[in-house]
Parts: sequence; C-alpha cells; structure tokens
Amino acid sequence: MKPSLPRLVRDRLHALRLKRGGLDRTQILVRPAAARPERVLLRRVGVVLGLLLLVMGVFWWDRDGLRDQIDGEISLTDVVYFTAVTVTTVGYGDIVPVSARARLIDALVVTPVRLVVWLIFLGTAYELLVQRTLEDFRMLRLQRNLSDHVIVCGFGSTGASAAAELVKQGRDPAAVVVIDDDRAAADRAAAAGFTTLHGSASREEILGLAGAERAAAIIVCVDSDESTALIVLTARELSKKARILARVEQEENKKLMRRSGADQILTLGVLGGGLLAGAVNGDLAAKFIADLVSRDGQVQLMERQPTPAEIGRPPATIPHLVMLRRGDAAPLCGTALADAVLEAGDHLLCIEFT
Repeated sequence: MKPSLPRLVRDRLHALRLKRGGLDRTQILVRPAAARPERVLLRRVGVVLGLLLLVMGVFWWDRDGLRDQIDGEISLTDVVYFTAVTVTTVGYGDIVPVSARARLIDALVVTPVRLVVWLIFLGTAYELLVQRTLEDFRMLRLQRNLSDHVIVCGFGSTGASAAAELVKQGRDPAAVVVIDDDRAAADRAAAAGFTTLHGSASREEILGLAGAERAAAIIVCVDSDESTALIVLTARELSKKARILARVEQEENKKLMRRSGADQILTLGVLGGGLLAGAVNGDLAAKFIADLVSRDGQVQLMERQPTPAEIGRPPATIPHLVMLRRGDAAPLCGTALADAVLEAGDHLLCIEFT
C-alpha cells in the first residue's frame, strides 16, 4: 500500500534532521540542579590530583624522616612512589617513616587525605555506575505513571506560559512533561517542578518516553514551523486520542499543520497584530483578552459538557453560554444557537466571572 502524504513528509523531515547520534537515556530525564557528569568527574579528578600533590610536597619537605630500606636515600622518585603506595594503602614496607614527626604527618595529614580520596572514588563510582541504573529505573517509573498528562514541546516564552497556566488550572507540575533540546531551557523547566526531558520532540523515542500515546494533550510551541510540522506528524502517529495544539509562525502553514494532524492551530503573530490594531482606538478589548487568557483574571472561559438536567434545553437558557460544538461540525454561536437543543456529548463554552 502506498504511504500517506503525512507519512512521507514525516519520513523526509526525519531523515534530514536526525543526524545527532544515538539516544543516551541517562541524559534525557532532567532533574533540578543536576551537574553534568563530565564536569563532576573533571572537578573530582582535579581534587584528587591536588591532594596527591599536597601529600607529595609534605613528604618531600620531610624526606629526612623517611628511610629507604634498599639504598638509604630518598629521591623525588621515591617520594612519588611512597605517596602512591601510602594513599592507596598498599604499603610494601620498603620506604617507612622513622622519625616522630614523619609518623605524626602520616597519622594526622596523610590518613585524612587517604579517606577523602577513597570517598571521592566511591562517590564517583556511585554516580557514574549505580546512578545510571537508577536513572533507567526512574525513566521506567515515569513511563508507567504518566497518564492523561500534558506534553509541552518547547519551553520558550510561549511554552513556559502554557505550562504555568496548566498549573494554575489545577494540574500537578509533575503531570506536565516538558521536552526541549536546549539544556538551559530544560534546566529552567526542571527547576520549576515540571517533569522534563532533554532532547528533540521530533524523535519518536523522546515522545515515547514522555508517554505520548497516553497523553491527554500535546502542545507544540517550538521556534520553526518546519520543526512544528515534524513534531505534530510524529506525535499524531504515536497517539490517535491526544489533542495536539500547535503554534505556527506563518499563517499559510496552518493548512499544513491541519493535514499533519493538529487539532488546534494558533498564529500568535496574527492574534497579537489584531490586538495591537484594535488597541489603536482604545485598550479595553486588549485588556479583556489578556484577562481572559489568564487563569488569574477576573474573566474566565470554561469548556464542559451539558449536565443531565440541561439536555434537551435551548442554549439560551444556559447562563453565560457563548459557543456550542457538536461532533466535528463547526462551532455554533450567536444567532446560530437560536434553533439548537442541547444533546448529550455537546461541548459548551461558557464565560465566567470571578
């Protein structure tokens, strides 16, 4: 069977963009204030080398308190060797401290350094080996627990505002999954309490880890319409039930997003331009819209289904009803509601005042 156009487009864009290497699962799930492993490793190697140089310098300064059982002389090579075997607790006994000061130095200086070095080694082994297993466990638990959540692709100004509004609407921040391929943006999302994945939302693996097939909605607000189209195509292939809401930069790309599988497409530039033009003669309309889109505003929109008592009634009898949608038909509002009767399964949009 010949592949569909959306499938062909998705495969073409996928082939052009996925040249980034394999998927490193340990670098995907972002946690707040987590230092990058390579930086932690470099810092700890520097600390260990500094401590070894400190011990080496102390032994060289007090080399008269050491005795070489072979030739009786303590050279720089002997100090380096004695430092290594002492810190690592090997201790062959060929070089030994013989003075009281040398023994005190070994007890009060070298022993604490030895303990610190071993603690650094054990901590590094835990973070680089054990922690990888824990990250895989967290990833599996994340996939198992996520259901009816919202995925936000892109944590720029639009994505951050959308995620914040979801929390104001009562969603748990952990039930809002943010995906961003910019590490700084991912760190900001994790610090805000959102479940955060670092990677490209256009990759099936990333959307799969985010539980796209079980998500209630997927919000796509990345920087380019090309990336948006690829994410929408990939998300729609993974999930047939999730509502996909996409932001586009160019008005002419709305048709492409619709064919890709988006349920709702917004052109923020057109919306913002219309508000600015409307504010030429007064700012009341712009303030009303700004209040309307914020959960903290005095005017709010609520979408719901009719209660059993409302079924069969005319829409005009429902307080503050402004729009009605029935199935896949175009929404009804204004005079178009005059002859309608509410049915089970209708979606009502009501305006409320706080």
